[in-house]
Amino acid sequence: LEQGPSLNTVLMEWDKLWSINKRIIDPQSKRYYCILKDSLAEILIENGPTVPEGILIDYHPKDPTMGSKSRILTNHLYVEKEDVNEMKVGDKFTLSRWGNVIVKSVEEHDGRKKLTVELNLEDNNFSGTTKATFVPVDERFNVSVTIYEFGHLITKASLKEEDNVVNFVNPNSKIKSEGFAEKDMSQVKAGEFIQIERRGFFFVDKDLNTHGEIVLHFIPDGKTKNMSKITSKIDSNALTKGEGEVAKGANRAEQAKLAKAAADDKPLSKKQLKK
Repeated sequence: LEQGPSLNTVLMEWDKLWSINKRIIDPQSKRYYCILKDSLAEILIENGPTVPEGILIDYHPKDPTMGSKSRILTNHLYVEKEDVNEMKVGDKFTLSRWGNVIVKSVEEHDGRKKLTVELNLEDNNFSGTTKATFVPVDERFNVSVTIYEFGHLITKASLKEEDNVVNFVNPNSKIKSEGFAEKDMSQVKAGEFIQIERRGFFFVDKDLNTHGEIVLHFIPDGKTKNMSKITSKIDSNALTKGEGEVAKGANRAEQAKLAKAAADDKPLSKKQLKK
């Protein structure tokens, strides 16, 4: 409707539709923290609570009528590695909706960054600091989730009549990740929309009570950039623009074979199709 009536065949990008969709689901989406298992780091708070504490947090920052949840605070947390990769002793960052911390030591074990920090609740200067979301390491206070991100099924925005669609099948259109979410996410229901803060909006495909697991599907919001320094596994810009291979870290050599086969108009081998 925004495009207006036309007798011509018009190809449009998805960004406008997704942007409108975001405006619809945002007001009804409860907010949660979640850290992916393949992109986590650990922090130990020297003066943090040795006995877990709970604080009440509104599900939605702009709509207190949606209710509140208890967020568990402990001295041992998972955070996103992108938030602390460049941290060094003496640096300051913010544990989102908790307080500022100062880095006391930085170690790395088996490729995982581990920081010891000191909590400073008297420091209310949050300007310019990295805002890190977090999830307790203690499995009593987190819940495992599975996340799927979806790319385009074909690798060309507009197929021509002479194109063989088989040559443009995207072998990386579905990306699976696993993560730890705050415990309260165990209460979500299949069919709901939620937001993982700093990562994006998601559709709840399966819930813990009914299906025994939490499965989330990522919902694009029409933006060409990620919500924060936390990166998704699907290239937001390529996805929005309708470009072909949108899975980050995908097999470039295999994609080159696909492109060459398409250019030569040759059918793919069984091995290529299987991949």
